[in-house]
Amino acid sequence: MDNVLLGLSVTALAIATLSLLLGLGVSARLRDLDLQLASAGPQSLPDLDRVGLEVGSRVPDLAGYDISGAELPASALQQGPTLLVFVAPGCEPCEVLARTLPEFHLDHPSWLTFLVARGELEEVRTKYGALAPSAGALVVADPTERVAKSFKSSSTPHAFILESALVRARGLASGADSLETLAQAARVSPSDPAAPQPREHAMASLSQH
Repeated sequence: MDNVLLGLSVTALAIATLSLLLGLGVSARLRDLDLQLASAGPQSLPDLDRVGLEVGSRVPDLAGYDISGAELPASALQQGPTLLVFVAPGCEPCEVLARTLPEFHLDHPSWLTFLVARGELEEVRTKYGALAPSAGALVVADPTERVAKSFKSSSTPHAFILESALVRARGLASGADSLETLAQAARVSPSDPAAPQPREHAMASLSQH
């Protein structure tokens, strides 16, 4: 009996140790990616992510549905300073990034945030529906990857900063630090002479469609 208990204890300890090492490895990889993004500086971010619409490109019309099933207006991404994030099922860094969106919303309350998730509507609603209110985000299901393809986005998590109907910055995104680095690269601020309408007005115009 003592040998059996000893064997079970050793097995449990080995499993706990393995889980800890795996967790540390994932955290280290995400931390390294954030450091790379932070050190890249404005306008050099595309070197880290060579896919996606180039900075300066016009924002394409949106073709998609939010998690309520409502079709979004084509001009939804042209309403003001906007954070657009692409995520995918089974992508652990995507889940980490999604949990930082409420923090980004607090720092940039006038911005629109769109979380575009590959997957069927019900799957996306189940996974990300609870996030929408706290993050001030519109969650969009993209089952055919039509939205992702229009932005030439083939990697996740992938983020774009949009303003005045133009792509202002793009890059890989693993957390709050990388999103803030993108925001700084975009140089979007309330003092910008082309500063768009306040978020409340932009959201109201979306809801009227």
